[in-house]
Amino acid sequence: NMGLLKPEITLGSNKVYLGFKEWGFNFSYWGIIDDRQIELYPDEWEKNIPEETVKFFPFEYLKVLKLANGCPVNTYHTGNLAYPHNYLDPRRNKESFEAAHMFSSTPDVIYTGWTVTYMLLQIAAVMGCNPIYLIGVDHRFRISAEDRNCGYWTNEKGENHFHADYSANKIFNLPDEVKAEAFFYHAAEYCQSNGILVYNATPGTALKSFPTI
Repeated sequence: NMGLLKPEITLGSNKVYLGFKEWGFNFSYWGIIDDRQIELYPDEWEKNIPEETVKFFPFEYLKVLKLANGCPVNTYHTGNLAYPHNYLDPRRNKESFEAAHMFSSTPDVIYTGWTVTYMLLQIAAVMGCNPIYLIGVDHRFRISAEDRNCGYWTNEKGENHFHADYSANKIFNLPDEVKAEAFFYHAAEYCQSNGILVYNATPGTALKSFPTI
C-alpha cells in the first residue's frame, strides 16, 4: 500500500510517476541519470513529473531538460576516468579520482554508482533522512542475450518494472547489477559507519547489501 507513504519524504526515479494516480500522491523528489533516457525522451519528463516535485538530474543536461523545480547536480563517475559524462570532483583530491567507489556526504558532488537509486540514496543522506527505506529495488532484470549483445534493451513486455507501460516503445541503457551491487555494499559500509540507517523494504529483493525489513 504505497498510500501509506504519503506523509513521508519520498524520492523516486525515472517513470515512477506512473504510480502517482493509483497511490494517491506525488513524490517529494525525483531523479534521473540515464543519459539515453534524458536525451531521447526529454518531453516525457517535462510533461509527466508534477511541477511541485523537486527534480534532480546531471548538471550537463541543464540546457536539455526544461523542468520546473529542476535541481541539477554535479555527478561524478568514480572508477572510470574515461566515462564521457564525468564532471571533476570539486574537491580534486587523488582519492576521489582513483577510488573504485565513493559515497557523498555533501551536496557539491554526487557519485553515480551505475544506478539512479545510488544517486538518490546519497541525496537522501545529505538531506539528513534517517532512517532510509528502499522500496522497489528488485535488483534483478530479465534481459535477453540479444539485447545484451546490442548494448541496450527494449523490454517491451514491461516485465522488469512495476507498471506495464514503463518500457513501452522505449530503449534503455543496460544495467550492470554486479557493478551497482559493489557500490551498494560501499554505501552500506559508509552509512553504517556514519550512523545512517538504511533498510531494504522490497519484497523478494535480490539486493543483500542492506538489512531487509
